[in-house]
Amino acid sequence: MPKEINARKVWMEYDRLRAACVSFGNDFFEVVKQNEDFFVGNQWKGAETGELDKPVINILKRVVLYAISQVVSDRITASVKDFGELDQNKEAIKMINAEIERVMENSKLASLSRDIVESAAVDGDACLHVYFDTRAGTADAPGEIKVERLENVDVFFGNAERWEVEKQPFIIIRHREMLEDAREEAITEGMPEAKAKELITSDDDKLNAVEDDNPDDGGKRVTVLLRYWRERETGTIWYSKSTQNAVLKEPTDTGYRLYPLAWMSWEHIKGNYHGQAMVTGAIANQKFVNKLFALAMHHVKTMAFPKIFYNESSFPGGWTNRVGAAIAITGNPSEAISTGFRAPEMSPQVIQLIDRIIDITRDTLGASDAALGNVRADNTSAIIAVQKASAAPLELQRQGYYALIEEIARIIVDIMRTDYGVRMVPGEKQVQAMDPATGMPTTSSVNALVPFDFAALEELDFSMNVDVGPATYWSELTQTATLENLLKSGVITPKQFLENLPAGYVPGRDEILREMEEQMAAQAQMQVAPSMPPAQPEMPTYPGAETMPRMPPERMGLQGLMEGMQNAELPAM
Repeated sequence: MPKEINARKVWMEYDRLRAACVSFGNDFFEVVKQNEDFFVGNQWKGAETGELDKPVINILKRVVLYAISQVVSDRITASVKDFGELDQNKEAIKMINAEIERVMENSKLASLSRDIVESAAVDGDACLHVYFDTRAGTADAPGEIKVERLENVDVFFGNAERWEVEKQPFIIIRHREMLEDAREEAITEGMPEAKAKELITSDDDKLNAVEDDNPDDGGKRVTVLLRYWRERETGTIWYSKSTQNAVLKEPTDTGYRLYPLAWMSWEHIKGNYHGQAMVTGAIANQKFVNKLFALAMHHVKTMAFPKIFYNESSFPGGWTNRVGAAIAITGNPSEAISTGFRAPEMSPQVIQLIDRIIDITRDTLGASDAALGNVRADNTSAIIAVQKASAAPLELQRQGYYALIEEIARIIVDIMRTDYGVRMVPGEKQVQAMDPATGMPTTSSVNALVPFDFAALEELDFSMNVDVGPATYWSELTQTATLENLLKSGVITPKQFLENLPAGYVPGRDEILREMEEQMAAQAQMQVAPSMPPAQPEMPTYPGAETMPRMPPERMGLQGLMEGMQNAELPAM
C-alpha cells in the first residue's frame, strides 16, 4: 500500500493531462470558453467591426433550452431492488430507497440535473462528485452525503482515451482554493506552520476562469489537486490532496468500490474522454447569421432614408431643414436647384437567407418549428406526432442522463455502506399493549427511529438493480388509480389499499391501519370461539330457593329477581 505521495509527481501528471486537452484538435479550453460565450449571447467577443453594429440573433440558446427540457423531467426517481427478491432484504431495500431519495432531495439534485444537462449540451461533458461531509448531519445521524457539480475543464482522467470512469487508473480534480484555507488544511494534517507558508504559495494557474482577477481576495489563490485512484491490493478507492509543492492530505483509503464521480458526455468522441457539445457544430452558422444581419442593419441605416442633392453655388449659406427658415440662394429660385435621391433597395435574398439558415440550423439540432411550438394549432394530432418525432434524436442523451443518475444512486449506496455505520433511521418499531376489548396483550407497529447497521449492505450491493426514470414512470396518480381499480375488482383488501398508497395521501394512515388490525383481530377471535348458549346465572342458595319459579333469561335482572321472591312460598320458620 502506498504510504506517501509525491506532490511534484501529481503536478506533472496534471500538466501532462492538461497538455493533452490542448493538443487534441482545437484547444479544448478555448472551445469551452467560446461555447459558453455564444450560449449566453456574448457572440462578438474580440471582433473588430468598425462602424457596424453588433446584433445577436441567439438561435443556440433556445435550441439548447429545448433540448434540456426534453432530456430532464420535472422529477427524477431512482429505485433500488434486489435481484434475488429475498424476504430478509425487503426492509433494507425499503430503507435504501428512502435514504437515496433523502440524499437527492437534500442535494437539490432535481435543479442540479438541469445544470449538468446544460453543461453537457454547451461544454460537451457534465460531472457530478459525491462525497461524505463529516461536518454535517445530526447526533442520531452524523455525517451527510452531498453531491456537487464539477466543470469538465477541472476533471482529468488518467487514461484520456477512455470515457468510462471505472476503467481509469486515476482521476485528478482541480480546485481553486483560498491560500489561507489550503495552509490551514495542511497544518491540521500535521504540517508545521512555517513549512506550510513556505511550500503553499499562490499561483496563476488559470484555465478558463478569472478567479485570480478578483480584487477582493488580492489574487491569493492556489490550485489544489484531489487525486483518486484504485489501489490494486485492496481493490478500494484511495485519495490524496496536494498543491504544486506540498501534500495537504496523505493517501487515505476511502473503502469505496466505485469512484465517487459520475460522468456524462453529450456525444462521445473516439479516442477522447471529452465529448462533443451540441453548441460547437452550430457556432459557424451563428456567426454567419450575426454578420449578415449586421450588414443588413448597416445598409438600412445608411441607405433607407432619402438623400438631398443641392447646387452648392446656389446656396452660399448651406442647406437647412429647419421648419419655416428662410434660405438665401443665388440665381433664379424657379430653376431646379436641388433633387432627392433614394438608393436601390436591399435584395430580399438577404433576409430570406438569414431565415433559411436559422431554420436549417434549428432543424439540424432537432428543434423544428413544430417542436418549439411555432406553428398554428390547426391539426393538434399532427403537431403532437411531429413533436414526438422531433424529440426522438435526443433519446440517446436522455438515456445517458438516466445512466448518470443511476451511477449516482450506486455511489450513494457505496458511501452509505462504508461511512454510515450504525445510525438511527426512520422505520417501524414493534410495541406491545393491552387490548381493551379482550384484555389480551397485542403487538402493533409504530413509526419510530430504529438503529440500522449499514455495514449489512456489504453483500447486498453486489446484487442490486437500480431503475431510473421520470416521475411519471412511478406516477403517484397512476399508482393510486391502479390501486383503486384493484380494490373495486376485489383483488386487494382495503388494508392492502391503504398500505400501498403513496405517503401523504391519507393523513393518519398508520392509526387507521392499526385500528383495522385491532378490529380484524377481534373478529377473528369471535369466529374462533365456539357457538355456545349464554351461561345461566347461578341461582341463589337459600331455604326455599328450589321452589322459586324459573324465569327466562331476559327477566333475570334485579327486578325479575324481586318479583320472583315476592311470589315464592317461603317455608315456615
